[in-house]
Amino acid sequence: MNNESNASVMSLLAAMACITNGLSNPRSLFVGDELSVLLAKHGFADMVGELFASGRKDGISCLILAQDLEAIRECSAAAKIFQNTSIELVGRTTTSALNTYVTVGKFDEGIIARNATESFYPNAAQYFTRWTLKIGNRYWSPLRYYPGAMTLAAVANSEDEKAARDRYMAQYDNTEVGMLMGLRDFSKGYIHSLRGGVSIREIGPATDNHPVASTH
Repeated sequence: MNNESNASVMSLLAAMACITNGLSNPRSLFVGDELSVLLAKHGFADMVGELFASGRKDGISCLILAQDLEAIRECSAAAKIFQNTSIELVGRTTTSALNTYVTVGKFDEGIIARNATESFYPNAAQYFTRWTLKIGNRYWSPLRYYPGAMTLAAVANSEDEKAARDRYMAQYDNTEVGMLMGLRDFSKGYIHSLRGGVSIREIGPATDNHPVASTH
């Protein structure tokens, strides 16, 4: 999407898909992830703004997963997005980003400041993350989120984690059932590793190129 014309076409296609989905189901959810670049395109930003402003009457709710509030503030639909956002959830952030949450997101500085401290680091041993929930002018913080073991194992993405997962997956057929069984086994070893029982490099079935200790 290197020009406004392409952005407008894509935004219209996305809008049509969302509206069609919204009209054919009682409720639907529009999810925008990593939209910093796309929101700079007026056509796309305007489509998102319209969904925030009027999508609810068609059963369409909106969710933006964002790491850059400045991108939202600077887009053409900023007012529609912010005025129609009712729930905000913020995890671990940085001290340099705090001012944006206060000035753009209208967060209480005394509350959101904790999100940039060590107390908000994820707890690897108990595999939970900490969050601040804001609904209107009410806050709940810190909240804990405990993902399911298999969910956590599925999104593990460091080189060592991916290598360990591959060792487990290689023990099963490349089918849907086989992949689920491999992920199930990996999740057990992965949680054991997160809790400090063994290095991530040492979990999983041994291979010719990787003679490791099994946790089973």
